[in-house]
Amino acid sequence: KQLTTVFQEAASEPRGFELLAEGLQNLGLLLRNETQLIPQQERWETFCNYAPPDRKLYIAAAVCGHTRRETLQLRAQFFADFLNALQPEGCYTDETLLRFFDFLLKKQLFESGRDSPLFPGMQSSEAQLTLINYLKVLKLLLPAEQCWQVNTGYASRETAAQPVIAAPSFEVTVLPYTAIASILPILSCMEPVSVLTTARFSITRAACM
Repeated sequence: KQLTTVFQEAASEPRGFELLAEGLQNLGLLLRNETQLIPQQERWETFCNYAPPDRKLYIAAAVCGHTRRETLQLRAQFFADFLNALQPEGCYTDETLLRFFDFLLKKQLFESGRDSPLFPGMQSSEAQLTLINYLKVLKLLLPAEQCWQVNTGYASRETAAQPVIAAPSFEVTVLPYTAIASILPILSCMEPVSVLTTARFSITRAACM
């Protein structure tokens, strides 16, 4: 209930939030106990060293299951190659996306010389569509009438110069594209209020203790 209050899209698009949480857990950025998702501060500090597009691709790769770092990097690079193969102004049906995906997957397997596929057990068309749907749910692919387009905004950069707005009421507003690394040191002293296009937090005594 608290999660859907803070992350309001979780109520309307629960699958997207579930996949995001699953990916972050597989990356070791969140630990789940019975009632909570607990951020791992040191891992977040390391993760923030990656460029924003790379972080999104790593999350997409991690959604596909927990695996070794080397395989995770290969999966992230594969998703990057797949998205970069799509024309920004192009509009693609599921069938066309599947053809692109299958061709690149076979090409990656041939060029890598690996004995096992990058996504074990995901060689069928149905399974590959599931992987493509992950990209849709994570908004790396966006709907365009009856087709799909690559979300060119996924490569947007953060800026350390983006201001963090603090009000006398101890409410803090974080604007889009604010560098996560710049606010990470103070996040442990704040509780989330609402996370949409902008994020609102409240500095509380309980959070600081």
